[in-house]
Amino acid sequence: MSSGFDLSGLFESKRRSGSMFTSRCSAPAIVAKIIAAAKGMRFRVAEVKNFRIKLHGPSEGRKGRLAVTAEVFEVAPEVAIVELSKSAGDTLEYVKFCEEDVRPALKDIVWTWQGDATCNGNLTAGHGGECQQQEVVA
Repeated sequence: MSSGFDLSGLFESKRRSGSMFTSRCSAPAIVAKIIAAAKGMRFRVAEVKNFRIKLHGPSEGRKGRLAVTAEVFEVAPEVAIVELSKSAGDTLEYVKFCEEDVRPALKDIVWTWQGDATCNGNLTAGHGGECQQQEVVA
């Protein structure tokens, strides 16, 4: 997704850090990777239905057990958007979970995280080493 076309600010009252990314993998492959990563983090997979995954944390936090929902939306044959959202628990624990656990665990399927301007292996370097995001054509 191009950051120039990000209209989420018009519809969302507050920004959620690290909660949405694009991938060039199929929806079933993304779901399988999220489930494997969640089990590796000792999260319990509560429900998987229609590319929506509900996860429950391994222990009680400050405001109860962290619960996260991951939804996969296929927008083109080789492009999917994955949205992570906190269903229950502490917001700070959720942000830490996204930044320290989810991002490293899913780095091999992520094309780009929404809001990131840093260059990584999933972006192409242009002349002079600057980063250029690849445009998604649907």
